[in-house]
Amino acid sequence: QVMEILPLFVYKEGVVGIGEIGFDDQTPAEEKYYRLQLELAKESGLPVQIHTPHRDKKGGTKRSMDIAIEHGLDPYKVIVDHNNEETVKEVLDRGFWAAFTIYPFTKMGNERMVEIAKQYGPERIMVNSAADWGISGFYEGNNARIGHGLVIVGSTRGHVHMRIKKFHAFYTVEANGRR
Repeated sequence: QVMEILPLFVYKEGVVGIGEIGFDDQTPAEEKYYRLQLELAKESGLPVQIHTPHRDKKGGTKRSMDIAIEHGLDPYKVIVDHNNEETVKEVLDRGFWAAFTIYPFTKMGNERMVEIAKQYGPERIMVNSAADWGISGFYEGNNARIGHGLVIVGSTRGHVHMRIKKFHAFYTVEANGRR
């Protein structure tokens, strides 16, 4: 039912992308709807945000990217979210955006994120927070601390951008706090 009405929303004012879409258990049903949503994104010309699976993250991330490319999406218009140390290299090497949702007490934390940024640099890296479960941290200042860490590793304050995921919409916040 959702896929029948989803196209009605894609062309509404303010829609900036399709996502998060992707796998959790990597079932045939998930793949069917992932492919349909990728086609909708392709038809509409909108960027995509992929959610990497919780289980078999590395294999599921590769599979998600393979399918996106198979559907003819430009990797530069695809954000692969919920990366970690075992997925980031392939995501970046293949031309996709690597996003990291910060959950400082349960998943990706500040220190790990800064270490990844030191290793891979700022190009096509997004740091975001979520408004779903657990403390994600933007409002507690965690992403600001990560931004400070990125400044330390070589980015200038004027070039550090944090992209905050809030209710599946993106806002760009410059390091100085302007929107």
